[in-house]
Amino acid sequence: IKGAEMMDQIDENGFVENFELLCYRKDRSIIDVVISANTVEETDDSPALIEAIISDVTDKKAASKLKFEKEAAEIANEAKSELISTISHEIRSPLHAIIGYGNIGKKKVSKGDKKKLYKFFDEITKIGYNLSEILNDLLDLSKLEARKFNYEFHKHSLSDVIESVINEFEGLAEENEIKLLFSPPTFKDIVALDASRMKQVVRNLLSNAIKYSIKGHEIELSLTDIKDSIDVAIKDSGPGIPDSDLKNIFSKFIQSTQSTSPIPGTGLGLAICKQIIEDHQGTIWAENNPESGATFTFRLPKPANTIDSSTSKSSSIN
Repeated sequence: IKGAEMMDQIDENGFVENFELLCYRKDRSIIDVVISANTVEETDDSPALIEAIISDVTDKKAASKLKFEKEAAEIANEAKSELISTISHEIRSPLHAIIGYGNIGKKKVSKGDKKKLYKFFDEITKIGYNLSEILNDLLDLSKLEARKFNYEFHKHSLSDVIESVINEFEGLAEENEIKLLFSPPTFKDIVALDASRMKQVVRNLLSNAIKYSIKGHEIELSLTDIKDSIDVAIKDSGPGIPDSDLKNIFSKFIQSTQSTSPIPGTGLGLAICKQIIEDHQGTIWAENNPESGATFTFRLPKPANTIDSSTSKSSSIN
């Protein structure tokens, strides 16, 4: 097929330059070649012909591939080393805080200062939740690395999934003086999905939206009917995503430079979200709003175009 494509180009243009092709040696081994060729018109002394220079680039391509794989492995190792260092620090710091608050709380018990005791227990609870998020990300990372996520697909309403997560975040949103807006759609929003994993995606996106939104502003969640698919969008009013972050926002170990949290997390949440959505045969993307803030959107196919309900799947993670 590639050879026919090359001949078509020669017929159309009279030449071809640096055309890559796979060829067989006499021993039937395959080699990579680059061909530059042109037509020579017929003369009285010679018929029309094609002259070409064929270069064997097998070793060169192999060396280039090896170099790329080596660089990719080095980048991955550096990222993992940085992750281990970050996680060690992020786990150690809150653990020290938990121990500190616990010790102070024990001393205050006999004095009966309920207001201060409540503050200590509240801080311990918040830190515990942060640690839980870190550990959950690490557990999911182990599944990513093992190339296996298990799903139980059933038909669910996306509205039910979203409203369930909104209920979980009402307290946090109120604490940050942020309104969560969502109006169930008038169209049928049934999709075959793993409800637990899909809640994990919405939970992660909504948590980020609250983290970066400005107090007193709103976060809008919406569903849009797109022919054979349904879009789920979460629009915040924060500072938006820096251009340097936007390209790699869904890559593993990447944390936004906008984060000011004392416990920024693992940088795995969005990468895990991307994998879950892709395992649902969907797509996910992020973009900055014209006015302010950013919108994260994921698109899922409707049941006729997706995995049958009531099925289990062990996904292959790329």
